[in-house]
Amino acid sequence: MLSRIFRQLWFIYGITVFLLVLCVFIPISIILNLLLGRKARKAIIFLIFRVAGRIILFLIGAWLKVKGKEHFQKGQQYIVLSNHQSALDIMAGPLSAVPLFLRSLGKAGTDKIPLIGGVFKHFVVYVNRGDAASRAKSVENLKKTLSEGFSIQVYPEGSRNRTEEKLTKFYDGGFRIAIQTQKPILVQTLVNARDRMRPTRPFQFMPGVVHIIWSTPIETKGLSMEDLPMLKEKVRAVMLQNLG
Repeated sequence: MLSRIFRQLWFIYGITVFLLVLCVFIPISIILNLLLGRKARKAIIFLIFRVAGRIILFLIGAWLKVKGKEHFQKGQQYIVLSNHQSALDIMAGPLSAVPLFLRSLGKAGTDKIPLIGGVFKHFVVYVNRGDAASRAKSVENLKKTLSEGFSIQVYPEGSRNRTEEKLTKFYDGGFRIAIQTQKPILVQTLVNARDRMRPTRPFQFMPGVVHIIWSTPIETKGLSMEDLPMLKEKVRAVMLQNLG
């Protein structure tokens, strides 16, 4: 009972911290987005996100312990595949990826939100899953994003894992992108994010260490869509091993 009350109170505190920090940093991001050139916007806005994110995680008591960053190769772009345990992943995952610049997959349309849409587009690559022509154009956009120095993050489970299983079913999207772009897959495993914030109890938070593991990149050069099932199983095996 006392533990549940503490988690609920800490969640309220955490949300308050989150909103206060955003109230400071989002206006700065919007102004810089309007004033700076394209290359400067990328560097400065990502720096702001990283500073704001670090402040938020520190104040709410979510400390990152990251292993495997020695696998990052300078100048290489990746398709980052991450398991999804809680809402905390959206902030902890990208911050653990520094110095990589990550952009997550998002649905087309959210970039049209007034003011903040211009900031979102720095962190999200939009995919239109409509007709064949739209999908083909989305693939070209993904390749363009990679050529600009970004890695693309995808949650193959699609949404937060609310089951007792370590992993849920994987969707094909992230693996298709890796094969289509011929970029290596970098597997990110968030080991215990659900201990901090359970997906079945979204309004509770427990401070503590968040363990994140980066695994050896999986090469996709020369692979075709026939290799997709094999690729899915390989990534699943890596994540399950990291989850213990």
